[in-house]
Order: sequence, then C-alpha cells, then structure tokens
Amino acid sequence: MNVKITHCASYLPKTILTNKDLTTMVDTTEEWIVKRTGIKSRYIADPSETVLDLAINAVDSLKGEAIDALIVATYSAEERMPNIASKILNKLNMPKVPAFDINVACSGFVYGLSIAKTYIDSGKFERVMVVGVDKNSKHIDWTDRNTCCLFGDGAGVVIVSKTDDNKVFDFDLGCDCEFSDDLKTEKNAFGDEYLDMNGKKVFKLAVNYGEKLVKNAIDTLNGNLPDYIIFHQANKRIIDSIVSDFDIPKDKISYALEHQGNTSAASIPLALDLAIKESSIKPGDKILMIAFGAGFSWGSVLLEY
Repeated sequence: MNVKITHCASYLPKTILTNKDLTTMVDTTEEWIVKRTGIKSRYIADPSETVLDLAINAVDSLKGEAIDALIVATYSAEERMPNIASKILNKLNMPKVPAFDINVACSGFVYGLSIAKTYIDSGKFERVMVVGVDKNSKHIDWTDRNTCCLFGDGAGVVIVSKTDDNKVFDFDLGCDCEFSDDLKTEKNAFGDEYLDMNGKKVFKLAVNYGEKLVKNAIDTLNGNLPDYIIFHQANKRIIDSIVSDFDIPKDKISYALEHQGNTSAASIPLALDLAIKESSIKPGDKILMIAFGAGFSWGSVLLEY
C-alpha cells in the first residue's frame, strides 16, 4: 500500500529566547553556544501554555480534514491520563476516531509515521494524523548550561494518506537499551523533573546510528542520495559529523535548529513544515527523516513527497 504526506502544519510559541538572553541566566557566552550546538535562538512556551495548547495550535488548521486515527508523539504531557490525542479530538470537535499517545522522546515522530504507514497497509485506515509535540522548557534546569542552551518548545503535524501513486516509503527502527540511562528525566529533592544527559555518550550514539541510517537509505535508493535529509534537530555538530562521510550538499540538509533548538518529538515535523514553506522540498523528492533519543531509541523514515 502506497502512502504520502498530504498535509503539514506547525506551531511555535511567541517568546524567543536568544543566546544573549541565556548569558544573563547561566555562565556561558553566545559564541560558546553557537560553536557547540549551532543554535542561536529557540522558542519557549509561556508557563501557562500546556503541551495540549501547543498541539492544538498546530492541529487547528487541519481540524476539518477527515482522518481515521490520531497519533501523538510526546514525552512531556502534564497528565499521565487521559492522553493528549483524545484531548485534541475533544477540544477541536474532531471525529471520534482511535487516538493515542506514544513516548519515544525525540524519536517519537518517526515512530508515529511508521505506525501510520502500518495502519494504512492493513487496509483499515486511509488517512492518519501524526503529531509531534513537546514542552521541553518545563523540564530544563536553567542553571545547567549543558542542557539549557539546547532545547525549545513547539509542535508539528502531518496527515499521511493512502495513494494510488507509486511512492517510496520505508522505515528502520531500533533501540539500544544498554544506554537507556544516558538521556532521561530525573526528579530532584523538590520534585522537579529535569532533563539529565550524558552529552558525550549521546553525541557518539547519535552519530553512529545516524550514519547507519543514512547508509541504509542510500542502499534502499540503489546507491542514490536522498533529495533532502531532516535529522533530529539536536545539535549541528552531530548533523555535520554524520553527513561528512557521504558528500551531501549542505543545501540538502535541514538546519532548522539554528532558530528552533531541539524541540524533541516536534523537531522533525517543524523542520519538514519549514522546508516545504521555503520550497527546499518539492513534489517527488525522496526525503529521509532520522531521529535519535532517550531509550536509546533511533529510527528513520524514507518517503517520497
């Protein structure tokens, strides 16, 4: 069964936190942040703005579209239950279709796409909405310069639809659970749950698995490079380290992180929507999306736009 992305939308909060702003909050410099991450600014949600609010703002323009299921990728929902997906349907008065959340942290969106593809292949569904949303700012220790400069907030959404066209769609997923404690949230004595990361270990894992996933995609395309690659927008040095061995032109790579930072599950759909709006992606292009995150999870989706 062939599928394609038929709709894409996104939402970023109004507040922009620059590197200069961060220098007044933590012991760092603008130059240090750019050199180590490639990030110059990020969007931060208002304290009263929930993960559901972020998702609602992204989905709102697509609420009139017919769908057969809704999948939401997030790790940062304020409540254990009910899930964000069911709340989106209720708030936007959408059809009462199967709706659920998945938590694969930064890899969540590509996992969601793979589930959507599998559902459509089953013949039960024809159109599945996939949302990636996270409010990282509520899990940041703003005194820790190793994490506070990396993350931002946002949401992105696509609708994946059955098509009669002969479209490429392939996915590759995995989890190296030996390193599950190298990227996690951990509660302090006050009950605050903050991101805790072994930066060096995560960097190495991301590069290793990223290179593997790029190679697999090239093999799938019979030795050809994808037309455009969207890596999880975690760190420019990670992206550059991966692509250096494949001679991929920089204009074929998304660097949305420069002004968005790491938005976890929202990272790839935000970058996708930006690339479409900027005409970096065109109909017929083979797009590779690669993610890596807590677990240590990794995954990729190769699709034809």
